[in-house]
Amino acid sequence: GFLDLVVGDLFTTIKISLALSHIASTIGMYLLVRTAARSRAAGFLGALAYALCFWHLQQVLLMGRFPLSLFYALLPWPFYFFERLRLPPRRLAALCGGALTLGLLPFVHPGYGFWSMLFFSLYSGLRLLYSPHFRHRSVLLATGLMGLGAVLFGAYLTLPMWLERAGTGIEAGVIMAGVPDPSWKRVFIWSNLRFPLVPLTPDEAHWYGGYLGLVPLALALVGGYLPWRLPALKRHSPHLAAGVCFALTLVLVFAYRSAPLQALPFVTALNAGRYLLFTAFFMSLMAGIGGAA
Repeated sequence: GFLDLVVGDLFTTIKISLALSHIASTIGMYLLVRTAARSRAAGFLGALAYALCFWHLQQVLLMGRFPLSLFYALLPWPFYFFERLRLPPRRLAALCGGALTLGLLPFVHPGYGFWSMLFFSLYSGLRLLYSPHFRHRSVLLATGLMGLGAVLFGAYLTLPMWLERAGTGIEAGVIMAGVPDPSWKRVFIWSNLRFPLVPLTPDEAHWYGGYLGLVPLALALVGGYLPWRLPALKRHSPHLAAGVCFALTLVLVFAYRSAPLQALPFVTALNAGRYLLFTAFFMSLMAGIGGAA
């Protein structure tokens, strides 16, 4: 709104906002990977993977998905502030920043916001359990306060939506399982809306392209394996937490039609392709860890 006061043209304002959001998402991923992997070079690599992942770039800069551009930009920050909780001088700032950014995600998109809370809980829980730098009592307390603040802050939007289901149009539930699923060829072999690199079956051709990138995928696999072989990295690297979250996103994308997942309403509230947002996020984080390794 403030930008449009200066520009004076709504379409130009939206395009500038999309570009600025894409740049902001890159900065957030750089800070997250640099802090988590303790390497500026790894942060730069993770930021490149996040910015140039074609599914991320296509959604923001080609499809013009404005709410998702904000979500991509906000998503790295709660994880970044959580990683900073291990630094005592900045713990209060990290606590407040984490609660604020985590609580803002449901305001941008309630469905994605729910899953961001779930992935953040899984990531932080694994970090607290398996990383010695997060086992201090103060860090445990700060993490609990961060989660509580985020839930209370986000509830200002999500709780009224749930209580007034008849008025918000979600009384019968939200089911997106009817949308075609992405195939592994679309995701891991170059494709966009018009140009797939390999022939597609009629069932696969319905998907409008979600290429993630083979190079960051290979680096992500390296990031999941090498830290176990390097004691210096194994102690502080978030490879386990990020790897588990990355694997879960792949299950949600490629096993979406399995009976156990179809029985969960909060899974079918999004279609399989929408979980690629989190796949791109955790793949970029893992690619940075792979670069550090």
